[in-house]
Amino acid sequence: MRVSLALMGLAALALAGCGGNKSGPDGPDSSATMSANSIATDEAAGSGAPSTMATRGPGTGTAPPHISPDAAPDVAFGYRYNFGLPGERIASVQQRHAALCEEMGVARCRITGMNYTGRDNDVRADLNLAVEPGLAHRFGERAMESVREAEGRLIDSQVTGRDVGTGIRGTTRTIAQLEEQLAELEAQIARGGSVGTIRDLNHEAAGIRSQLQSLRGNRSEAREELATTPVVLSYRSGVYATGTPDFGGALANAWDQAKWLAYGLFMILVMLSPWLAGAGLIWLGVRAVRRRRAAGEAPAA
Repeated sequence: MRVSLALMGLAALALAGCGGNKSGPDGPDSSATMSANSIATDEAAGSGAPSTMATRGPGTGTAPPHISPDAAPDVAFGYRYNFGLPGERIASVQQRHAALCEEMGVARCRITGMNYTGRDNDVRADLNLAVEPGLAHRFGERAMESVREAEGRLIDSQVTGRDVGTGIRGTTRTIAQLEEQLAELEAQIARGGSVGTIRDLNHEAAGIRSQLQSLRGNRSEAREELATTPVVLSYRSGVYATGTPDFGGALANAWDQAKWLAYGLFMILVMLSPWLAGAGLIWLGVRAVRRRRAAGEAPAA
């Protein structure tokens, strides 16, 4: 009986140990499959007091700045993050961030631009997104987690804002006034009158309709700007971006520069070779003429 009890206790401990391993921190691949519901839930729960609008320099921390949309409902914010990463890991991190945006859905996140350029240790990439305002800050935090897992760092980040709501309200008031004027003009046209009067009223009404169309278009654009938050993720490699000296990379760059210098000299030589050959032929011809003249003058002397 004691032996069986001991065996049961050991089995229970083994099961507890397996359960503890399952609840440990997620690996690098788990953040790539982060769903939109997770970001939305975290944003609803809140992340503490929002930080002020500021730019963080290198080595000043890893938390991106945050301005809550509820604190300034009339302001259209924009987020920008500059990351330093090893060159060979930038493409994978950029793809993870793009995949996270796609999982959030078009209604919450859209990719508006993406580029990647680089050679060897000099890699530059950008990812432009349009994110739902309430999720923009949380998306930046998830992006920062992926960068840290790839042994990168946040170089700097900033939040910009533009007052859009005040302009929308002013435009709405102007539209209401123009609509009243247009209604009065249409009523006068309906009552009739002379041909010249009707022509002038129609011309004035057409001008007001044109103004209304322009103002409504501007208001729609402003509302769209207020409804989405642009998020720009920039990725850079190199020792100054990653903050880690790379002597091997420095030697490789020096060797590349030497090869390009030799290539440049070779190209200059190739381009000048026709001119050098022509100059050589002219010099040989002049020299031959001088020798003939000298040979002809020697017997005469």
